[in-house]
Order: sequence, then structure tokens, then C-alpha cells
Amino acid sequence: MDKRLFWAALIGRPAASVLRTVRRDLALAEADVKWARDDHFHMTLAFLSAQKSERVAPALRAGVEAARFFPFFRMRFNCLGAFPDWKRPKILWAGLSEGAATMKSLAAGLRDRLAREGFALEQRPFVAHATLGRVRSAKNSRALADRAERWRTPETWTGAVCGVESMTLFESRLGPAGPIYLPLGEAKLA
Repeated sequence: MDKRLFWAALIGRPAASVLRTVRRDLALAEADVKWARDDHFHMTLAFLSAQKSERVAPALRAGVEAARFFPFFRMRFNCLGAFPDWKRPKILWAGLSEGAATMKSLAAGLRDRLAREGFALEQRPFVAHATLGRVRSAKNSRALADRAERWRTPETWTGAVCGVESMTLFESRLGPAGPIYLPLGEAKLA
């Protein structure tokens, strides 16, 4: 059976606490959004899609090789955004003011190593973000945009900082209550 694999940097405290606060506040708009679970906050570095079980070892090898070129770094969240935009939001996300360039470099290094191992990866540009929710319909979208307004300034993100010490290879198993993320291995940064 194929495994849906992705590499991610986990979001630790206190940043995860701030993301939970933002998510709870946005949920008050009662928009039709599938909100990310507390234990699912992460920064996706590379999505490998469906892979055979024997491809887990090469994926881990690529991650360990890429991680050794990057030291521990901090990330600080300071903004709220929507893909593709706030007029037609599909994904609600939190973005970085500190650590975004390092996260982009880490993702590029990882993707390079994965390509050397024969993985075909998405070609869209990397944007460092944490997904807070997926919009399912336009229900109450105006109220959602209005609630989001307060989170678009850096001053409202006090304490949204954490360190990045490693990245984790996950398997995503889809279920009726949403995906379950199973850690398959970790690559410590240098």
C-alpha cells in the first residue's frame, strides 16, 4: 500500500499556543472552515505524495543529508494570509517574519536531496507558512475576513516564537475525521 509522505518542521511552544488562539478567534466567524488540529501545526517543507514503502528509507536519507547543513534557528509568526487571496480564500495560514529565509533554504536543500533520490516534487514556489484551516465554502466569508483583519498586524502576534531543531518525515493517513500524521523519522539540524 502506498504511503502519503511529507517532510515538516514542527511548531513548538509558545508559537503553537498563539496559533491556537488565532484559530479559535477566526472560528468565531462561523465560516465553513475545516480547522487544523492542535497536534497538526507544522511547516511543510516537501510533499512527496503517494510512495511505496521501500521509498521511506531514501526519503529519510535525503532528509538527514539535507539537515546536516542547517543549524538550529528560530521562527517568529507575525501575519495571517489566505491562498490564493482574501477574495477567494481556500487556505488560511500564518506566516513568518523571522526564519522565513532559513526555512526556504532548508526546503530547497531538502528538495534537492529528495530529487537526487529520485523523488518527483511539486514545482510551485515554496512559501513558509502554517496552515490554520481549509475553507470549504463561501459561507460567512465576509465575517471571516473581518475577524482576520485584527491578525494582519505584527503587534498582535506577541510570543509567536519557537525554535527549529529538526524536521520530521510523516505519513499522512486519510480518515473520516481528517488526516492522521504518523512520524516515520527525524532529521536533526546541525
